[in-house]
Amino acid sequence: MANPAVTTRTTPAGAILTKGHKCKFAFGLLPGFVIREFEITPGEIDGGEPIPLTTFFNSVFHEQGPQTLIKVAPFMIKGFYDPDVYKDTQIKAIINRNQACSFLLPNLSTLNFYGFPNKFRFGTFKEGAEAPSIEVQVVVSNRDPVNLVEAGWYYVDGYTGTSDG
Repeated sequence: MANPAVTTRTTPAGAILTKGHKCKFAFGLLPGFVIREFEITPGEIDGGEPIPLTTFFNSVFHEQGPQTLIKVAPFMIKGFYDPDVYKDTQIKAIINRNQACSFLLPNLSTLNFYGFPNKFRFGTFKEGAEAPSIEVQVVVSNRDPVNLVEAGWYYVDGYTGTSDG
């Protein structure tokens, strides 16, 4: 049996995010979607369940191997909304439509991927409570809708637009 090699931890490059304020989410088919985000949860990146590799030749340990493909869970976006969200040019224009999506991070970098919003959950209207909100679930499709091929996320340092507004 071969022993695993020792790996020394090195200092990571880059900087950590120190705040979550000023994140935004844009749909390629409707960059001006009438919500004002106040909470965004990126999708979990999942390598899948381990593949069992144990045989009758094992004497001490169960063996496992990694999967090959990566799955990204849906993004969740919460925000306040304009009632215009019910117009034909808003939810109906983007629901279940695979498109480019961009998640703007506080350091002005972007995480870009293909996906589609498939659920719009509306908060309760209640006297004396906060403004009604909307929760949007965005499925990460990893599929280019134009070329019909696999296409994972694409990270871009910096940003050419603006995060103000």
